[in-house]
Amino acid sequence: MFACQISFLENQGYKSAVLQKEPFQLKRRTLQAKSFEMVMKFNFIDSCGCPSTEIIVPLNFKVSRDCFELDKDAILQKLRHTAIQESCCGQNAVVERNALLTPKTDVIVYAIVTNVIRYKKTTEALEADSLSNGVKRRRESANGTETSRKRSKVHRRKPRF
Repeated sequence: MFACQISFLENQGYKSAVLQKEPFQLKRRTLQAKSFEMVMKFNFIDSCGCPSTEIIVPLNFKVSRDCFELDKDAILQKLRHTAIQESCCGQNAVVERNALLTPKTDVIVYAIVTNVIRYKKTTEALEADSLSNGVKRRRESANGTETSRKRSKVHRRKPRF
């Protein structure tokens, strides 16, 4: 499990946050006419090539009031497709909008999809990869590809005559 650190550009008066549980959720109150940029920082484990990555996500709360009926699943699928196919980080869109009469406010839910991929490996798998340098010898068999056993490094004695 990794955490996502959230901060805001231009010190807009919003508190930073560290999100631990996936899917990450963050709630903030803002003026309806205000738009801003949010920074998502993902910290990686020590064995990765880089310690972290940051994604800047622009959020615009000037959303049309006509978009009450939204297909959340279709929007998420489109965001995933764009993030993966076009290698674009931080795709976002409104997935839900509710108007509250008392107090008169709008609740707008954004979905943000990244192309950051998490690989799940157990400790034993990580240790095995580090011991074998991540390379396995393979051979073809009747059942498909199999991992071959390493040859032992036992020196054979020459027979005495």
